[in-house]
Amino acid sequence: MKNVKETRVKYFLYARKSTESEDRQVLSIESQIDELKKIAEREELEIVEVLSESRSAKELGRPIFNKMVERISKGEAAGILCWKLDRLARNFIDGGVIIQLLQTGVIQHIRAFEKSYYPQDNVLLMSVEFGMANQFSRDLAVDVTRGMRKKAEMGWYPVQPPIGYLNSKIKGKGNNDIYKDPERYDIVRKMWDLMLTGTYSPPKILKIVSDDLGLRTRQGKKMSNSNIHCLFRNTFYYGTFEWPRGSGNWYRGSHEPMITQEEYDKVQFILGSKGRPRSKKHVFDFLGMMVCGECGASITADEHYKR
Repeated sequence: MKNVKETRVKYFLYARKSTESEDRQVLSIESQIDELKKIAEREELEIVEVLSESRSAKELGRPIFNKMVERISKGEAAGILCWKLDRLARNFIDGGVIIQLLQTGVIQHIRAFEKSYYPQDNVLLMSVEFGMANQFSRDLAVDVTRGMRKKAEMGWYPVQPPIGYLNSKIKGKGNNDIYKDPERYDIVRKMWDLMLTGTYSPPKILKIVSDDLGLRTRQGKKMSNSNIHCLFRNTFYYGTFEWPRGSGNWYRGSHEPMITQEEYDKVQFILGSKGRPRSKKHVFDFLGMMVCGECGASITADEHYKR
């Protein structure tokens, strides 16, 4: 190893791990930092600051990485400690920035766990490593998409099901069965029943199920108006789903439908193009025949639902 101690290069320790599949086997951020600090101590490398972020390096715009590059350009440090080169970049633009800074001597040393990189090194090898990291991410994305599509073809909903259903955790991640949520399924079905009468608006139904029936999301919150409109547009409830969304690829789910397609179509007609129910009045027998014994005013009527 070349003697970098003579020039007293200062280093940023950079650790990164994303939550995506590409980094599933990578050391945790904490473990990366621990191992790199051991290297710094052993080789007497001066660390200016430890930087870390949980972001994918496939796309541009990592704030910590960009800030580190900016600070290096200003001369705050001239070295980087990282687990592997792919911790710095999995795209050609960020990789090109690192290569340019290294070639021009702004970065004087990149110390990875198993290898060092210097300005005078053959840039081709570094470019190949960044290229391999980029291609790995691209190949993995294709494999994940292919796997999700295969699951969709088998009727497995690739993402979390809508309210009223739950994922079974018995088979493990990615192979879950979808079953009725015993706490919410009947209430959500009641929402469809109310909508099918053509009498209630979505906000009115939301108020009934939230206040009278106590419906809450899995996170313990009340549903919003946008949530309920999405619910009444979701084809999952009659047994089909589009994957990916907007692709035009439709699949028959293996879950038990909550409603029929005819009921779904009727709700869409009731909602109309603007998502509003068409006008329909409540009819209450004896309305207007009864008056208050105290003030003589007519007694009004309304409907409420209890558990």
